[in-house]
Amino acid sequence: MLQRFGSDGIEDLRQTIPLKELATTDDVANLVFFLASDAAKHITGATISLSGGLVLH
Repeated sequence: MLQRFGSDGIEDLRQTIPLKELATTDDVANLVFFLASDAAKHITGATISLSGGLVLH
């Protein structure tokens, strides 16, 4: 998905993210596992952004 940006474009994108790193497939999987667990049973109808703070920036 990010190949179209090229390595310089990816680094530019990374620098705009407050955490200075891109989410990984493991980050997405961890969120999915959490949401599927009993610990998240009271989370309903929420939009969760896995953006490293980019959306708030």
